[in-house]
Amino acid sequence: MLDESGQSPIESPEAERERALDALMVEMLKSLERAEFDRVEEPKKQNADFSVEITAFLEGQRLLKEAEERAGVSAHRDEVTSQTFPRPFGDYELVEEIARGGMGIVYRARENQLERDVALTRSSPPPTWPHRPT
Repeated sequence: MLDESGQSPIESPEAERERALDALMVEMLKSLERAEFDRVEEPKKQNADFSVEITAFLEGQRLLKEAEERAGVSAHRDEVTSQTFPRPFGDYELVEEIARGGMGIVYRARENQLERDVALTRSSPPPTWPHRPT
């Protein structure tokens, strides 16, 4: 993106870090989709500066899977066993499904604690999910 003078702005270190972290998360999701569970942990070993974020991401994916099961959402991308809205989902209330595609489902949800509307994305897990590395 160019600034008003037509020059490329210098990216802040925080923005560069965020871009690198985003790329790692995309690769981790792709590994999950391909059921390459042994590769999901590789980024944490190779990128010690992101280990906290990667650990939180993996734990979030595990918790998301457990919440989906409690909410009646199948682990397979196109099989939803319950379309009743609104329904609880952790600290959120799922209000409606906004979109569905090859990468997952996007829901409009209400974040109860902060009383605000948000979009939640459920990444489509591979058919062999759940897997917990040993």
